[in-house]
Amino acid sequence: MATRALLFATVMLCLVSGCRPAAPETLQSNPPDPAAATTAAPDAGGSARPDSTVRSLLPSDLPTGFPLPQSELLGWTGGEVEEGSSFTFALKVGMSAPSALAWYRGALEGAGYVVGGLLGDLGEGGGSFTFTKGGQAEQGLVTVERHRAGAVVSVTLTVEESR
Repeated sequence: MATRALLFATVMLCLVSGCRPAAPETLQSNPPDPAAATTAAPDAGGSARPDSTVRSLLPSDLPTGFPLPQSELLGWTGGEVEEGSSFTFALKVGMSAPSALAWYRGALEGAGYVVGGLLGDLGEGGGSFTFTKGGQAEQGLVTVERHRAGAVVSVTLTVEESR
């Protein structure tokens, strides 16, 4: 329960701070210049990007095959933790909160992750759930909240050093 509370607090801190790191030395790697990335056609009035473009803006040591929806990357932070590496990122998706919640649950299960039950209802179809892969080698929390033009998905992922 304490781990869930810590993960939830991390995600909420990310949302409040815009997922921007306090100091560059806390980053796993520096993301490429977003202006240099190719963007897809806007989705529902936003600047959604294909999952491959969003992946290129996140740390290079994000696990291969970790599912990312077509979205706009709002920000990320990451760094070394006792267990290995930890990432928190926020994505604005052009779908409703219930659709985003269902998409991420299905995508994680399809990628071999074990998805936990809904931890809390955030209203308007949003909520949070945990996921793991390889025992505890990869574990995290997904939180989906309703946003003006779709939903915001926040993901916290911790990857053990020896993956």
